[in-house]
Amino acid sequence: DEEGKLWIAYGSWSGGIYILELDETNGLRDYNVIYTSDYDSKQAQVTSDPYFGKKIAGGRYVSGEGPYIEHIGDYYYLFMSYGGYAPDGGYEMRVFRSSSPDGPYKDISGTDAIFPYWALNFGVNADTRGEKLMGAYNNWGFMTIGECAQGHNSVLAAADGNTYLVYHTKFNDGT
Repeated sequence: DEEGKLWIAYGSWSGGIYILELDETNGLRDYNVIYTSDYDSKQAQVTSDPYFGKKIAGGRYVSGEGPYIEHIGDYYYLFMSYGGYAPDGGYEMRVFRSSSPDGPYKDISGTDAIFPYWALNFGVNADTRGEKLMGAYNNWGFMTIGECAQGHNSVLAAADGNTYLVYHTKFNDGT
């Protein structure tokens, strides 16, 4: 982060996306940082766990994977993928922001990245939380083959002032 702390954001699908602080000397989990459980008070709405760390997104069996956090300007941005990585899986990229690397992450409407209930979060009739960067199908106009499953993105805020988005994709011709 901007203060030199190391973090790892990880997780997927049913349990959600968590973040842990790492030890700057060896890159492993920092066991001096204690995450207390809030399971007794929140049950399925748990946001902190001694083993997993702090929940920052997803949960409740809602799709979500490939978290990537980048500091851009005054905020930390959490990029992640929703849906399934298949030509018809509805894969799409979403982004949330926070003033702290460990959240809370919210979208432009102030909606939290953590799901309090199960919801379909990709496709036409989906929960719309998170700013959608790309959806399940794109044909850039100059392409003869369309992209249909963009995701697992990373972002680079470069020294030249530009921000670059890197992702994998599938195409609508089966490749």
